Amino acid sequence: EPPVSTAPVYVEATATSEAWVSIIADGVPIFEGTLQPGDTEVWEAQENLSVYSGDAGALELAANGNESAVMGEAGQPTEKIFPE
Repeated sequence: EPPVSTAPVYVEATATSEAWVSIIADGVPIFEGTLQPGDTEVWEAQENLSVYSGDAGALELAANGNESAVMGEAGQPTEKIFPE
């Protein structure tokens, strides 16, 4: 199946429980809000993408079409920068 994006850097995020997230693409904030369980978002950037979650265990991230993985520990605020 085709990739969800053709951007140089992209992350597909799926929330497994409620998660407040803040996204910065190439230094510009592009999204801030709360994802509900089952929500899926795709964020794109040309150079780098920062994903911040107030609950790293609530987000599964798949960068540039790679296998999705839980962002981090449940209940822990975490920031990830892509490409890693």
